[in-house]
Amino acid sequence: YEPNLRPAEGLVDFLDHLKEQGVRMSIASNGPPENVQFVVDRLGLDRWFSHVLHVESVPNPKPAPDMFLK
Repeated sequence: YEPNLRPAEGLVDFLDHLKEQGVRMSIASNGPPENVQFVVDRLGLDRWFSHVLHVESVPNPKPAPDMFLK
């Protein structure tokens, strides 16, 4: 799906605004690490998000709160 991968309309402006306001942001996904990293890399999300968590990042993934607490 790489040719169709693009941020949702308005997302970049929204993330830029949050960053300008000093909001710290992380990604918490139940996806496997290779899928999460693929999307982060292709969309350049690392410029906004300081941490990227995936299903293997914590012993108890979502809906448990472990990712959000970490």
